[in-house]
Amino acid sequence: MVTAVHAAVLQVLAEGGYEELSVADVAKRAGIHETSIYRRWQTKAKLVSDAIIRSAAEGAPVVDTGTFHGDILALLHQVVARLHTPLGNAVGRVVASQDPGLATLRREYWASRLQGMRQIVLRAQARGEMPLSFGPELALELFSGPILLRLTSGKTVGDRYLENLVPRVTVALKAKPVSAR
Repeated sequence: MVTAVHAAVLQVLAEGGYEELSVADVAKRAGIHETSIYRRWQTKAKLVSDAIIRSAAEGAPVVDTGTFHGDILALLHQVVARLHTPLGNAVGRVVASQDPGLATLRREYWASRLQGMRQIVLRAQARGEMPLSFGPELALELFSGPILLRLTSGKTVGDRYLENLVPRVTVALKAKPVSAR
């Protein structure tokens, strides 16, 4: 039942977004009664959150190219490709939502994204490419920020943009802090 419900949620989400998603439509597509959904998930927000978090956890594995630059570039290509799908676009809007009912989703979704970045950073540190003081959360923020800003402002994010972004952010991450005078 759970697998069918999650699949139905993701289908409806991809077709119309969170605002258009109804528990009744999900139930019909999953072939179960609406009360069964409410008994397990209580609210639309909890239902959608569970489906998105489960989907994110089953997402593509973090690629090991042998370099920090290659790993980040591969990850960003995956992220951008997913954001350009109807489901990825809908998930992006849900995760960016300030709906209080989706606060847990936002935390869990970004925590799952942080795990992938942590793998990349730890490998880079083990290879001596990044200092041990370098944190994966900052890397996630510095690489995600420009992409999200660009997409929300209606601009495209293509291969050339990513190939330009990665070395610039990487250099900034390796820079030694300037002490205040």
